[in-house]
Amino acid sequence: MTYGFKQIGNPNVDMHVPKGAEALLSTRLPYLTDTQRRDVLFTTGMPSGYPLMDDAEGWGRLDLFSATNGYGKFNDAVTVKMDAAKGSFNARDNWRNDISGKGSLVKAGSGLLQLSGDNTYAGGATVKGGTLQLASTTATGKGNVQVKRGSLQLSTQKVTVKGRYQQAKSGQLSVAKNARLTVKKDAKLTGTLKLTAGNLKNGAKIMTFRSHKGKFTHITGLPKGWHVVYTKHAVKLVK
Repeated sequence: MTYGFKQIGNPNVDMHVPKGAEALLSTRLPYLTDTQRRDVLFTTGMPSGYPLMDDAEGWGRLDLFSATNGYGKFNDAVTVKMDAAKGSFNARDNWRNDISGKGSLVKAGSGLLQLSGDNTYAGGATVKGGTLQLASTTATGKGNVQVKRGSLQLSTQKVTVKGRYQQAKSGQLSVAKNARLTVKKDAKLTGTLKLTAGNLKNGAKIMTFRSHKGKFTHITGLPKGWHVVYTKHAVKLVK
């Protein structure tokens, strides 16, 4: 996008999203509001200072390729309300960007939102509906994770929650085979644990934490002859 040129102007000019530019993302991110789509463009825009890009309206700095992969930064609380019945991206989407910022993510509605980036956002993640799928070790950033309703799904072998983990009775933790959730601080457990059978090892830890309160109320997908055991710092599978 820079045509190979180096920055020759001021590299610290704030990003400006042109009026009406949010329409460019209306079909790619249909479940977001116009304000949210403008935030996506704002947080994925190119730096200032490059020749041919610093136009007064801001069109030259828009990076639509990055914007199609979701937010680049959470500046405040971002609520994503998807409606799976509408199909397409409303039913399932993947945010591939590395998301930073002080803000947080709230997954609401239905549908599945996957986070695939190396994320560092600080405000944590809350699941209030549908599925939040974690496809990278750092998908939840640096904050706490709450599963109030809906499902938190691990689709990669190692996922780390750097804060606390709390799951309500209407929440579900879905764990793919051989996956492990590492909680750096405390965990409060109830609700459903859903397991995917296959290549299980006796004594395998599916969840670790500094300490915990409670236990999962329901466990599904557990192979015949296997049991879930709670220790001081882990939830294990035992045959």
